Amino acid sequence: KTPQSYETKFVNPNGDVDWYFTHVSPIFSEEKVIGLTLITRNISKSKELEQKLIDQNNFIQKVTNSIPGMVGYWTNDLRNAFANSAYLEWFGKTSEQMKGIRIQDLLGEELFKINKSYIEGALSGQSQRFERMIKKPSGKLGYAWAQYIPDIVDGYVKGFLVLVTDVTELKLTEISLKETQKKMNEILESIPEGLVEINMKGEIV
Repeated sequence: KTPQSYETKFVNPNGDVDWYFTHVSPIFSEEKVIGLTLITRNISKSKELEQKLIDQNNFIQKVTNSIPGMVGYWTNDLRNAFANSAYLEWFGKTSEQMKGIRIQDLLGEELFKINKSYIEGALSGQSQRFERMIKKPSGKLGYAWAQYIPDIVDGYVKGFLVLVTDVTELKLTEISLKETQKKMNEILESIPEGLVEINMKGEIV
């Protein structure tokens, strides 16, 4: 007694596929169903476009998943519209959990406040680049180099693309080298005057 809608797939003898959308509504007379109204239309072209869009999205997902870094897209109301596998792994989320999540909820209020100026800069149409230390869901600290690239269409900022590279190993190596250099300087300063460093060419450095 309620209207029903459904899609039907037909395979033609030549192998072509046609899709039809059908809507059925009951006809009442004195609260009794005395017939049905049936409306059918061919939706093959729209289904073809829909499949092309799905294939395109799957291709984009495969490409971005192969990138050794995080790729995400945030709308201008700060909700996630896309995240590659590296992005999901970093924040410990599934694609279902990430879809539509607010950036405040993902980053947490403290980290969101730290990144707020960069977010506002991107939404104003200016690309942002910065380094950030982030605490992962596992509790470990990581270092990331981030870029926020505004998505501008006809002068309107629809959102921004996020590209993040995990530079933890490089940063830890840099910190280790600085600590080693500091210790070396302390040792040299404690040695009596007269010690000099000579390179392979015999030059004093």
